[in-house]
Amino acid sequence: MDAYCAEVRKLEKHFQGLEFHHVVHDLNVAADVLAKLGSDRAQVLAGVFVQERNVPSIKQAASTPTDTPMPNVQVLVVNPAWTQVFIDYLWDHKLPNDKVEAEQITCRSKNYVVVGDRLYR
Repeated sequence: MDAYCAEVRKLEKHFQGLEFHHVVHDLNVAADVLAKLGSDRAQVLAGVFVQERNVPSIKQAASTPTDTPMPNVQVLVVNPAWTQVFIDYLWDHKLPNDKVEAEQITCRSKNYVVVGDRLYR
């Protein structure tokens, strides 16, 4: 989107003024209808112009310079499976330290059975 804004800025000198308005998705009915048509692969309505784009309509630089260089760091966040707390309780009777969470696990675990490393309802 930044590349498109930069292209518009290049044309700014040819106009008296320029305003950008962000339209909230819920208030943009036309975009919502087009998105639904595209996602459903539905038949295009008569009178609707369709142009398929396989490449961006503007040329982008190979690498965009930034004010602050991005560090060469990758972040991996591992969220334990929601089933793990139930498996821990049903196998080893391990509960979290939080009393409310522990009570919820003991109540909900009655709906499950552990077979191997899988949880079944």
